Amino acid sequence: MRGPFHLGRFSLPIAGVAVAWIAFISIVFILPQLNPVNSQTLNYAIVAVGIVIIYSLGFWFISAHKWFTGPVKQIAGASVFVSLRWSVEELGFIYRRIYIAEGMGVNVTDPATMAEKPELLDTV
Repeated sequence: MRGPFHLGRFSLPIAGVAVAWIAFISIVFILPQLNPVNSQTLNYAIVAVGIVIIYSLGFWFISAHKWFTGPVKQIAGASVFVSLRWSVEELGFIYRRIYIAEGMGVNVTDPATMAEKPELLDTV
């Protein structure tokens, strides 16, 4: 399901360019700055990155793969939009209510605030 921001048919080409760029700069940034390479001119960034990668993979295979289930959602209402298929009319109604609530200074991402002041959303 698409999120609120989507690039349409340009999503895949832009994603490809982004991945290629990240791969390119990742290699360029670890190259040595001067030739000949010796202990004084070696770029030690690759050593630091290698240590982090080895530690991360080692920790994953030793322990984390048994208990890590993925990132936790921070927005309480995010699962509603993912788990249900809503009609265009229902989504438009919800977006209008959120727009009006935000205009009134209500924090629509805070369930406690929304539970305390439901009357602010009943204006639509």
